[in-house]
Amino acid sequence: MEESLRKGAETELTIEKLAFGGHGISKMDNFTIFVDRAIPGQVVRAKIYQKKQNYAKARVLSLIAQSPDAIQPECPHFDISNCGGCLFQNLPYSKQLEFKSDQVAETLAHIGGLKLNTIALPIPSEDIFFYRNKMEFSFDERWYADLSQKPAEPERDFALGLHISKFYNKVFDVTDCKLFSPESNHILNTIRRFSQESGLNSYNSRLNSGFWRFVTMRQAKNTNGLMVSIITADARQQSDMIEPLAKQLQKNHPDITTMIHGINRRSAQIATSDQQHILSGSGYIVEVLGNYRFRISPNSFFQTNTRQAEKLYQRIVELAEFEPNDIVYDLYTGTGTIAIFISNHVRKVVGFELVEEAIVDARMNCELNAVENCEFKAGDIRHELKKAIADTAKSEMPSVVIADPPRIGMHPAVVREVLRLAPKRIIYVSCNPATLARDLQAFTEQDYILDFVQPIDMFPHTAHIEVISRLIRKI
Repeated sequence: MEESLRKGAETELTIEKLAFGGHGISKMDNFTIFVDRAIPGQVVRAKIYQKKQNYAKARVLSLIAQSPDAIQPECPHFDISNCGGCLFQNLPYSKQLEFKSDQVAETLAHIGGLKLNTIALPIPSEDIFFYRNKMEFSFDERWYADLSQKPAEPERDFALGLHISKFYNKVFDVTDCKLFSPESNHILNTIRRFSQESGLNSYNSRLNSGFWRFVTMRQAKNTNGLMVSIITADARQQSDMIEPLAKQLQKNHPDITTMIHGINRRSAQIATSDQQHILSGSGYIVEVLGNYRFRISPNSFFQTNTRQAEKLYQRIVELAEFEPNDIVYDLYTGTGTIAIFISNHVRKVVGFELVEEAIVDARMNCELNAVENCEFKAGDIRHELKKAIADTAKSEMPSVVIADPPRIGMHPAVVREVLRLAPKRIIYVSCNPATLARDLQAFTEQDYILDFVQPIDMFPHTAHIEVISRLIRKI
């Protein structure tokens, strides 16, 4: 076995199941091999590219036998690229949900030592194609499946699309993405043609040079607002290039309701802007969730699957079992979407958030909805909770805490402060089952019982799964 698992070795592998993160798992004499872009039931010829003491990683060279569960993917790019947008379009959606549910259970048990008799079935996405309300596309060096197609002239090496998995500087030239909207593909193709003919280079992240950097699109699925942000490295060519592009987009794509030109002079490949110029429309779109309206600006955070976000927030309401006199602390509140959505069920909501810009949006969203029982605190959540505990009367302490942290989960000090708050119930929303398991373990080792886990699928065809969990304080 040792010879067949050395780095660079080629071997035949049978894929048994999916691991957390989406890799196929194969076993060889109880040794685990994680295989990129492979699904259960496939038999593949694979090449080992990393070997560790307890596991190895491999990539598929050829398919020997197809999985009985495999289906024809909708995306025309799926079988010819390593595009990072989708992993499982070749698996029926029902199977994707089964695997995601299993991964949540295994992760909670393996990392957190947490076992429930049952984990609720994942709430499926109503739409499994064209479900995203935001997409970020990059300009950079083009990725070629066949290097013989690469042009000899570097300036022609122009791509606008999605990054190839594991390559920060290689972009697959997407022409027909099934994630955002049919119209977005036409918009993207208009921008690609114009930018290629402009005479200005696409940004090269290796060299930190070039003009065209990103295209971000945001769509309000319930109100049909459509925002296009064109992000470049400099503003000097704005009047020469950006304004004619905006006019062409307005002419060819009248569904666009607002356009923004963003400037990003930083080397980091992050599709945000240091400066913004509104080219048309208001510079923002408005979305509706439940009975509430939310203003979305170019850099605002908003749940990426609108219809699933409504289901997520409604499930939070159901699991929290709010009473009219409840005071709720909403940790990592962002732009206040959860706080506002639950506001009519409780006496008061206090939202805590590190990013001050998000708090500005949260307060604006309260004004937009005439919500008067939400207040927001900007700052390090650890310190803000300490202040709240020191300065708040016992009668004003929260009976429910909701937490929706980023992928890294809660800081241990935040966990400690929540334990000091001692709410009756904690609703923990997570986009990362691994950090969720770690944090739930910390709560259940103290004063809480984990009594319910509800996965909800926000991103069909990907390895991501959102999880809502409920913790009840021991009597």
